[in-house]
Amino acid sequence: MNSFELISDYKLNDSLRNSFNELASQTFGIDFEKWYQAGFWNENYICYSYMVDNRIISNVSVNKLQWIIDGKSYRALQIGTVMTLTEYRKQGLASRLMRFVLDTYRNWFDIIYLFPEDDAHEFYKNFGFVLTHDSTFEFALAPQESPTTHRQLKLSHPQDRELFLNLMKKRTIRSNEFDVTGSEHILTWFCVNLLSDCIYYLPDFQVIVLYKINGSEMHIYDIIADKPYSLGDVCNALATRSTEKVVLYFTPESSDMLIAHPNESMFILTNNTPIPSIFAHPFTAHA
Repeated sequence: MNSFELISDYKLNDSLRNSFNELASQTFGIDFEKWYQAGFWNENYICYSYMVDNRIISNVSVNKLQWIIDGKSYRALQIGTVMTLTEYRKQGLASRLMRFVLDTYRNWFDIIYLFPEDDAHEFYKNFGFVLTHDSTFEFALAPQESPTTHRQLKLSHPQDRELFLNLMKKRTIRSNEFDVTGSEHILTWFCVNLLSDCIYYLPDFQVIVLYKINGSEMHIYDIIADKPYSLGDVCNALATRSTEKVVLYFTPESSDMLIAHPNESMFILTNNTPIPSIFAHPFTAHA
């Protein structure tokens, strides 16, 4: 019978990290190696895994974060990268890892949460998680002529990387209504992987915007700034003549006049923490 060994925080072990990457690639089609090699895997992302014969066969990861709700900070733990190698499924390994993580962190965090796969809802309900959802915020935009310029950043270029990291380290919170902080490691994962071609610097505003244009819609995943800025002016500077709508994947400083649409399912465990009825969890803090 195979002996399952529980290990954690092994990112410096090349062999085990590569095995973890293989499992992540097979399960979700994602990779952590470029992110690790770029120096962005920090102490706020920790893997808890079962190992057999020096091979990672099941995993539950945690992300140590903070939620800002109405200006107050709460300790938050986001669970992610829950996966088991196909031939080891149906043996309760993910359940055992989940219980270990919850027992380890439950008394240290105000909020424990995750974004589930569609077929895993019943699994998480067994641990007491309550289903909710976050939102996106939208507003109409009528583009105007703008003299401002913007340029694409590539984190593989030393000057662009320095500019990005300096602004990221000094960034202010996106909104006192709701925000997630301490998530730089997740932001940089997106910048190295899924959003590597979507990073732009606007020198007139001294902000970095992660965005895409899709037909008449502008999708803004994050705005990194160290001082107040006009959201409307930033959007106008990036808009094309055909842009009619802006979709925000984070909660802006004032969301009262914006249209909210349900976005992704979430499961949450709280210690009587007041969760807003409508909020947009930052896309770039979604593990």
